[in-house]
Amino acid sequence: MSNISIKKKHFDAIVIGGGMTGCATAYYLAKGGMDVALIEKRSVCSGASGRNGGQVIQVEGRDELTRDIISKKNSIAFHGKKMLDTLNDELGWDIEYRKTGGLDLAYSDHDENIIKEIIQWQHEVGDKDVEYIEASEVMDICPIFGDDLRGAKYRKDDGNANPFKITYGFALAGIKLGVSLFTYTSVKAIKYENNKAVGVIMDRGDLYAKHCIVNATNAWTKYIFPDYPIVPCKILAFATEQLPIIPLPPAETIIYDREGDAGYREDNNEAYLFYGGSQVDGNIIIGGPPVQLPETMDDHFNEDVYYDDFLRFRTIFARYWTKVENVSLLRGWGGALGFTPDTLPLVGPTRYENLYINAGFTNGMCWCPICGKLLSEYILDGGKTSVPIDFMDPERFSDEVFEWPEKYNYTVLHNYITEKHKS
Repeated sequence: MSNISIKKKHFDAIVIGGGMTGCATAYYLAKGGMDVALIEKRSVCSGASGRNGGQVIQVEGRDELTRDIISKKNSIAFHGKKMLDTLNDELGWDIEYRKTGGLDLAYSDHDENIIKEIIQWQHEVGDKDVEYIEASEVMDICPIFGDDLRGAKYRKDDGNANPFKITYGFALAGIKLGVSLFTYTSVKAIKYENNKAVGVIMDRGDLYAKHCIVNATNAWTKYIFPDYPIVPCKILAFATEQLPIIPLPPAETIIYDREGDAGYREDNNEAYLFYGGSQVDGNIIIGGPPVQLPETMDDHFNEDVYYDDFLRFRTIFARYWTKVENVSLLRGWGGALGFTPDTLPLVGPTRYENLYINAGFTNGMCWCPICGKLLSEYILDGGKTSVPIDFMDPERFSDEVFEWPEKYNYTVLHNYITEKHKS
């Protein structure tokens, strides 16, 4: 899908990363009149965007950080979700966005209490469209969940979309506007002159940017910009066989390993995220952390899926979503999300002139397209944006040092960050 010879070296803008964020950023910069190079070390949508379950969730269900952070997340995700309404016309094809509602499921008294508390927090910061519904109401919306369901947090205008359609839509629309796409091309380092970013050093030669370089590599940021605190976190996803179309909202819950379950390990008995949602073709996407905690931070980039992972997720699927317990998992895949110390992404200018970051996303669907647009506005319009982005300043952690857990998964890392904010 690369559309240009390497002979061209000079551009107005260089965007590193061919996922949803990078493709959106490149598209909007090109739409604003810039000559843009988009660089991807593999193929478009081959990183976290291609491992995305497609859940359009305005505020993640178990976000127990602070009311301030919930308010900030809501301020961006609200506009991000509205933006998805317009992308079919913007990009010229169907991104398969369907508003099926969104659920955070409670299977215990503990979960029910946490969910109700977070709903109250969201109401306090002005997010009035989320509510608690009883199990019978959940089953009216989607009657596939187990009998031990207590209830759920529900937002009726959440939904599902296709991350491949969104990412490729931005890439193809960008190419039509003149974006030069370099696939299977790795950026090794940034070229600087007097504290100004002027180009990139690649495995296929160097490129130069007159106005800006944007890092949109999410979890891979640590290899190019190690001073910025984004850490990788491996997450798995699985696709079922095609079913008659089930209006399954994006659903998430916290699962607790139990002795006797497939994939259970006595030394790794813990709570972890489990999520799912349906696509328009009838496949259900489910996912969460792997059975085995990665040993090192770099191990989170290992995209392999193991037999124990299939066993665990097939068992959990059958236990909690009992009405489709005999459905087969066809394939599984892994990818790395990007976490920051407050779970908010880094979006904006850096300490280096002409260098910007647009990375650190744990929830892509409501965030990546809108942040691509907002950062492009910032670059094109002298720092002005249609929605404030100052709280995502990439330099907000420049005076802090972080000691991340030695071994972690999504839930361990999220709980660690939550406790840090509460202390």
